[in-house]
Amino acid sequence: AIEELYRKTAINQFVAACFLFAIIWVNIDEVFSFLPPTYAQGKYVVLVMAIAKIIDMGTGINAEILETSDYWKVNFLLYVSLIALTIPLNYFLIYRFGIIGSAYSNLIAFTAYNLMRGLFIWKKYHLHPFTWGTLWMCLITVGIIALFIFLPKFENRFIQIATQSSVVCILFILAIMKFKISADMHTFGVNFTKKLLNKNE
Repeated sequence: AIEELYRKTAINQFVAACFLFAIIWVNIDEVFSFLPPTYAQGKYVVLVMAIAKIIDMGTGINAEILETSDYWKVNFLLYVSLIALTIPLNYFLIYRFGIIGSAYSNLIAFTAYNLMRGLFIWKKYHLHPFTWGTLWMCLITVGIIALFIFLPKFENRFIQIATQSSVVCILFILAIMKFKISADMHTFGVNFTKKLLNKNE
């Protein structure tokens, strides 16, 4: 039961994170066009921070599993290690790379943090949060983002943002329904469609 919950929460969170990232990234140039040119480097800060958050959400409830187990002290120690790792990383990477160094620091620290928690849970309980849906979601997200390289651009930035966001929403919904990446989301989509059709009748 824990394994099923572990994987369900991981894929649901991962789908949500990938969806939000795709929405943000396909519109990133339009968003930054409203800001002064000095903020241009922030585009890649968003990219690195988003990847860190996707990794964090994609690992599911590993923290909760440890906190409610006999190994809750391990989770506390890992959290302390995260803080201890982040401080020097921020210092050296910001000094070396500037503002994007802070994003690199978060990416390294959260990846290491989740990797250590995941490996510990795997060693003690032989549980992991990943399914084939995780791989499919990675490929679909990359594919959808890559698609926008070839799509035409509108002169009006507001129309561009609205159009691109709508296309991402449609493609994500179709992909989730077609490949059944998340059982919960697929079931919700099927039930919602049935209710909608019945209401129209």
